[in-house]
Amino acid sequence: MIRPFWTLRSRMSWSTLDAFIEELPEQAAAVRDKLRGGDGTYCLRTENRTLFLQLQDGNLSILDSVPGEADCTVEASEQQLLELLNGKGSPLKMLMLGQIRVKGDRLRLMKLAALA
Repeated sequence: MIRPFWTLRSRMSWSTLDAFIEELPEQAAAVRDKLRGGDGTYCLRTENRTLFLQLQDGNLSILDSVPGEADCTVEASEQQLLELLNGKGSPLKMLMLGQIRVKGDRLRLMKLAALA
């Protein structure tokens, strides 16, 4: 089963979004081959910040902005996003309840499941 990128690691727990961002490049480098083919731009948006990710040929970069719109955008409160990242929330349930919103190419988003 392919898991969404927001369920990145069941063995890891992040207390802040900054902690997640700090570990993301190292984690992505470890699974670079699995990330190939998911090229695109991704946006994580909370009430306090917007994070842009670019995946190109298996390399993940954190950006300040992207030209135009991201290929896929995930919007949630920071608390709800952390619940998803820490595996404490059900992505499907949160989507159905409107606690998170996904805009754009959802299939492209699933490629980031390799980070799990």
